[in-house]
Amino acid sequence: GAWGRMSMTRYEPLVKQLKRTRRELALNDWGTFVLVEKTAEAVEAKNRNTARLFEWFVLSKWGYNARVGYDADTIFLLAPSQNPLYGPPYFRMEGKKYYIISPLEYGRHGISLYTYDGHYPGANRPFRLNVDQLPEFRPNIVKKKFEFKYGAKNYPFYVEVNKNLIQFYRLYPQTDYSVYFDAPISTSAMDDLYRQWVPLVKGETEVEAVNRLLRFVQTAFRYETDSEQFGREKPFFPDETLYYPFSDCEDRAVLFAHLVKNLLHLPVVGVDYPGHVATAVRFSSDVSGD
Repeated sequence: GAWGRMSMTRYEPLVKQLKRTRRELALNDWGTFVLVEKTAEAVEAKNRNTARLFEWFVLSKWGYNARVGYDADTIFLLAPSQNPLYGPPYFRMEGKKYYIISPLEYGRHGISLYTYDGHYPGANRPFRLNVDQLPEFRPNIVKKKFEFKYGAKNYPFYVEVNKNLIQFYRLYPQTDYSVYFDAPISTSAMDDLYRQWVPLVKGETEVEAVNRLLRFVQTAFRYETDSEQFGREKPFFPDETLYYPFSDCEDRAVLFAHLVKNLLHLPVVGVDYPGHVATAVRFSSDVSGD
């Protein structure tokens, strides 16, 4: 079959190049999948089914637990994940959830698939969606301006955001909130924020400094739900909140957590209420609040 034919090609140099590109770009597992997906679409631009078989082959050779499912006319790529995915359909096999991981097919709910039981030896690695370090994409800088009022004074802020990073996040699968709270903010954005914020909070008490940051996050950004802005649920990584024109509660909670951690070095946790997400801060002294 298709696996046998691909196995007889000189695929090793291509896999080696892809691994080198992954290292150079510092890609996580999702970035690795997108790299393989884009390569497959370039190799086989006319037939998406063939491209999916190519992805399955390369990811399996790379050690990922990828499988294929198919119906009468379409082949799907399936894979388990260490993190829950919200949105893509999944199928239970061997006690695991195998998600349809290509964003192009996220809307295909209520389908029935046949699967191929063959498993490449050693290909047991599930996808992990945590962003331990940001991808090292070439800069495509967009400068954003924010303004908020604290007391009787207006404070303008200017932050540079890499649009290539935003493009990478655009179709990132929706996953557990901890992934967004734990992901780093880009160095360029944090440097800009640090340079402008440190003089403002210098000499202030922890409560005063946190309240000033809270005022910024609550009033410098325009509110709109994900459904209104994207037509789907989409939690933001911190750079996305700085980039997009609108944000909602979980997006601001994540950005606020990053600002408090990086600027004030106070411990924070994300708090997930029914229908709402917030950030809790641990102060060095007792303060009023929940």
